[in-house]
Amino acid sequence: MKDSTADRELLRQYLLGRIEDGTETELRISQEILLDEDLAEVADSVEEQLIEDYLSGTLPATDRKAAEEHFLQAPERQQKLRFMRLLESYFGTPQAVAGERVRTSAEPRKAFRGREKPSAFAWNRILIFGQAAALAILFIAGTRYVSSLRTRQTVLEGALISERTRSERLSKEVSELQAPSARLVLAEGLVRSEGVIRHVDINSTIQRINVEIALPDRPRASSYNVQVTPADSKQPVWSARVLPLVSAEGYVQLKLELPAQGLQPGIYTLVVSPRSSNSRPIRFAFEIRSEK
Repeated sequence: MKDSTADRELLRQYLLGRIEDGTETELRISQEILLDEDLAEVADSVEEQLIEDYLSGTLPATDRKAAEEHFLQAPERQQKLRFMRLLESYFGTPQAVAGERVRTSAEPRKAFRGREKPSAFAWNRILIFGQAAALAILFIAGTRYVSSLRTRQTVLEGALISERTRSERLSKEVSELQAPSARLVLAEGLVRSEGVIRHVDINSTIQRINVEIALPDRPRASSYNVQVTPADSKQPVWSARVLPLVSAEGYVQLKLELPAQGLQPGIYTLVVSPRSSNSRPIRFAFEIRSEK
């Protein structure tokens, strides 16, 4: 990002809070301000211009509202605003300050051309103005530096929080993938084999059962309702809506995970219902056995 009119306008929208937090654009601008010294100075310049426009009343109504609700909420910007108001109350409007500087600087030149000694009052005014201007410049420079440090600290803290959240999420996903599991394959041709239903052995360490269900290719539905019910009950212990996986050859398959800790040893019925009124449910029976 360079110091162009378009980039300054983008920074202006960023400072006014018009770029949503967490979006790719907002994160990119925050990181660039943190890492790029030149861009940080441009951002400070845009920030000061917004405060000056706010004080002078030249800020458009929509921008003024955004400045009051978002931009000026930061403590360091409120401090800048109070200081600029103090300067304005001491020197008057920016135009008056500029006129005062021209007039006081013209007096000693006029006296020199006329071989007249400048009055003590004129020199005192020049000295007071010079000291005040030097203090103002020093204060603004210090405020800009502190504001820049705070901005970078805020961006860095946000980046650290995002990275910590992402790491915790990845760690959780890895833990889930590494958790002990059992596998159960169900298909119409495998429901019963020599009078024995499919079974799965679990123990106290098994946390989930990975179930793979092979379905006939016709009729095919966009999604399926799946329920697991104990043989001695009519109330399902687990249900979900599952999207099918269709291979290049046209085979339809469902993959789902059952929580092993909530299933007691015994016979269960798994019912697959296509989300279509003219299709019959498909039933599978399986047995959960406790492994010592």
